[in-house]
Amino acid sequence: MANETLSPMTDEVAHLRQQLADTLTHLEEHPEDDSSLSLSLYDLRKEVRHYDAVVSGEISSFQVDSLADIPKVLVDVRRARHMSRVELSQAWGLSEENRQRLLADEENFYAGMSLAGVVSAAIILGAELKGDIKVE
Repeated sequence: MANETLSPMTDEVAHLRQQLADTLTHLEEHPEDDSSLSLSLYDLRKEVRHYDAVVSGEISSFQVDSLADIPKVLVDVRRARHMSRVELSQAWGLSEENRQRLLADEENFYAGMSLAGVVSAAIILGAELKGDIKVE
């Protein structure tokens, strides 16, 4: 794995860990905010644990229960592949405008894609898509 690949991913987890540390510091300095920040702290810890599990390979299969889950799952697949957003944008051949959108807010970028775009992302990421379409 090249250092260029690790650096952006390390930056992502460093950002999550910094948010966690900032929240803990705030709680220590402002105990009166405990109830409002406890949930944030819980969410941040959960997100860091999930990130670590994805990157380590502990999680390698991702459940999609609805179309709304797809953006988060594509982010997880990219992380599991140890691919940075820059590397993904290059492999995908994105225009500069779309590259900037991907870099700025990856989940939102995926959320605005067509089904063909989702399939294209999955192919580039080497993900296998399986599933059911249910009529109720």
